[in-house]
Amino acid sequence: MLKNQSIDSKLLSSRVAIENGQSNTSISSQLALYGYDSTKMAEGQTLLEDAETKQAKQKEEYGEQYDATDELAEARTEANKVYMRHVKIGRIAFREDRGIQSSLQLSGRRKHTYSGWLQQARVFYQNALDDQE
Repeated sequence: MLKNQSIDSKLLSSRVAIENGQSNTSISSQLALYGYDSTKMAEGQTLLEDAETKQAKQKEEYGEQYDATDELAEARTEANKVYMRHVKIGRIAFREDRGIQSSLQLSGRRKHTYSGWLQQARVFYQNALDDQE
C-alpha cells in the first residue's frame, strides 16, 4: 500500500495510524493483541517525529543546495564574461603566434560544460601567467 506513495504521504499515513492507535480504544485493544501496547505506540510516535524532523531538515538542505547552485551559476557567468574578454584580446594580440595561440587554447570553440569550461579557463590563465612574454 505504501510502496508508491511519497514520503509526505507515508509520514501522514503513519501519523494517522499511530494517532488512531493511541486514541481509539477499540483500535488500541486490537493492536495490543499483536504486541503494540501503549509503550510500543509511544516508541512509534517518537520514531515518526524523528522522521518528520529529518524530512524537514532534508527539505531545508535541498533549498540551500539550490541556492548554492544558483550562486555558482551566477559566478560562472560573471567569470566567463571576463574570461571571454581575455580570450578575445589574446586572439588579437597573438594572431601571428601559433605557439602562444596553442598554449592558451585560443583557437576553436569554447566548451560549454562546466568541466570543459573550467579546464579551458585554467589552461588559459595558468599558461598566460607562466609565459613571461
